[in-house]
Amino acid sequence: MSKKVFKIIVVCLIVLLLSIPIFKEMSNNTGFKTIKYSDYKKAVENTESYKLALIYVAPKSIETTEESKEAIKEVLKDITKDDEEIKPYYIDSDELEADAIKELKLDETTGQAYIFASNGEAIKIVSGALSKEDLVKYVNLYSANGIDESLVKYRTAKSAETFMKRVKKDEVTMAVFGRDNCYYCQQFLPVVNTVADENKLEYVYYFDSNNYDEEEYGKIMDAGLTIPAECSSTGKKAKLEPGFGTPLTLFTKKGKVIDCISGYTSKSKLEAKLKTVGMIK
Repeated sequence: MSKKVFKIIVVCLIVLLLSIPIFKEMSNNTGFKTIKYSDYKKAVENTESYKLALIYVAPKSIETTEESKEAIKEVLKDITKDDEEIKPYYIDSDELEADAIKELKLDETTGQAYIFASNGEAIKIVSGALSKEDLVKYVNLYSANGIDESLVKYRTAKSAETFMKRVKKDEVTMAVFGRDNCYYCQQFLPVVNTVADENKLEYVYYFDSNNYDEEEYGKIMDAGLTIPAECSSTGKKAKLEPGFGTPLTLFTKKGKVIDCISGYTSKSKLEAKLKTVGMIK
């Protein structure tokens, strides 16, 4: 055997040995990228440009962990057309220290958590185990494929009169105006819903102009609310009327608009705004 052929064989063997972990992961049929806690923030940050990551945290030492990973993979395969749309990660909670367990909000009994991250931040952490049915609901919500009624935490006013009565109250009211064919509206709605849920906000409304009663929507547009200059396309204070950019978020108190958000904003920035207007402490 020539030295050249021998070198080729040695190189091939080395490549084969190095590939064994990859083949093993593929053979497990999980499709997950196993990461350490030290890589957690990087995985979250890599969800920029409206990508979504599902980070599953559970003890490797229990049998149900692999079953749950398989269930997640099946759900992602059924819901997404492009495997890159939702990136699944796995963290072994057996390896986590107290600070990490607290940050990832692991269930004390099961050591599990499902983390949904998008646009560079963890939007939702669900502690404990999820049934496949509930997992489908959450994946649909955070991939902007639609929100199941059981997860809805915002309000939809039955009529313009009901909404305007609420607007005139002393408490601050938040109203988001969007459309079902507005990409950024669909991205923003899960954020709004999660913030309303986690902060127990009672007066958060969402109006979908494509699906809300046309006559009632027109009455809201004619009710005298205004768009502050910082959220107006002209840079000047404007009437609230059809044609504004969506999503548009208005904060009202005693019948007047006291603040606003134009377009999509992150969960952290939305919560900061809610502190500014006094809806959360």
